[in-house]
Amino acid sequence: IVWTSNTAKASISNSAVGAVVAADSGAAVITATSEGKSNTASLSVSLVPVDTVTALPSSLTVPIGGSNSITFTAKTSGGTPLSGRAATIVSSDPARAAASPASALTDGSGRVVVTVNGVASGLSNITVTIEGKANVVVITVP
Repeated sequence: IVWTSNTAKASISNSAVGAVVAADSGAAVITATSEGKSNTASLSVSLVPVDTVTALPSSLTVPIGGSNSITFTAKTSGGTPLSGRAATIVSSDPARAAASPASALTDGSGRVVVTVNGVASGLSNITVTIEGKANVVVITVP
């Protein structure tokens, strides 16, 4: 049996049994061909939703002119990290604590690393939002 997919969104991971691996959300058609005969199966793939966004550390002190980083991780309800998810990063007061980048995709371990720069004394919140789930880290700039 020869197995094929009409899209890169789904590929055959084991040609002996026709096991399919989803690479992205969307529709796919899998075709099995043997001895000149074919049959197809249509499937729809959806991404596992983000359940939580964790942050390490949960608070941070950054001196004026200094920088440090926070690691945010997108996870499923079972705690599995989710890669390739879009994150938005916002500082509530960039005049005190600036954050970069402004957006990113989670890496292969579900992480986004945010660099925080101390600008002026005071407090600021760094918020990372991934698919509607957010985590906030309070930044103190002494």
